[in-house]
Amino acid sequence: MVSNPENLSEKGKARLDKALEANQPLATVYYFKEKLRQLWSQGTKAQAKIWLDDWCEQANESDLMLLKNFTKTLRKHEVGILNYYDEKMTSGKVEGVNNRLKTIVKMAYGYRDWEFFELKVKASHEARSSFS
Repeated sequence: MVSNPENLSEKGKARLDKALEANQPLATVYYFKEKLRQLWSQGTKAQAKIWLDDWCEQANESDLMLLKNFTKTLRKHEVGILNYYDEKMTSGKVEGVNNRLKTIVKMAYGYRDWEFFELKVKASHEARSSFS
């Protein structure tokens, strides 16, 4: 399940419960996934580091190679993940700007005037900023 449990309909919750009962490895991974969401609610970067270390240790103690491999990936990106606590900012706004730029590029296909493209980007940003 990609959805968070609080966003599931009653039918979705029933399907999830049935799937978790039928498949123990899936249930294990799902519960680890849900627990990992708690990383973002730790009070400080230091607490988050301790919490993440504990989560990775527990995941490595499971018999699932998938989780063990995932902890290696988390460890590779640990500095970036924990940097969230320096600014408490996600990549959502950056992704939104990137998508807006892609749309402008598609609409401007064939234009040869770079200055016009820059003006379109700036105008798009100013229009969005006034509604924020």
